[in-house]
Amino acid sequence: MSLLTNKILSWAQAKRRGGNLNNYPVLVRHWNIMLTNAQSLLNLKEDRRKTISTTAVDYEIVAADEDTIITVTAAKTINLPDDLVAGFKVTIINDLTGSVTFTADTTLHGEGGFTKLDTKYRKAEAIHMGSDVWNVTGLES
Repeated sequence: MSLLTNKILSWAQAKRRGGNLNNYPVLVRHWNIMLTNAQSLLNLKEDRRKTISTTAVDYEIVAADEDTIITVTAAKTINLPDDLVAGFKVTIINDLTGSVTFTADTTLHGEGGFTKLDTKYRKAEAIHMGSDVWNVTGLES
């Protein structure tokens, strides 16, 4: 067992016996730090949950869409603007039998030069590479 684990056990035994806990201030401080760090990690995980939104109209990606999933329910165009940060990523899912068309303000690099999602339930991931360039994977035509 680690030194910290041994100290925690000693502290718990002393507490159970009603003993003097003044000998353990460092342990208590470390315990509080560990609890704070654990809570921070849980909060971070909650912040990283994907938001799923739906659109049935032509849509321009905005900053609030970062690291989210957008489901398209009608044959529409998704525009990828230039003003987002490098590394910005969004996932688009085609939830219709028609096509979802991708456009960009400046440069769109689609696999094979493709710009559309044609198959229902197929997804594409768009990543802003910076310098007004978007890379989109998963496109079909």
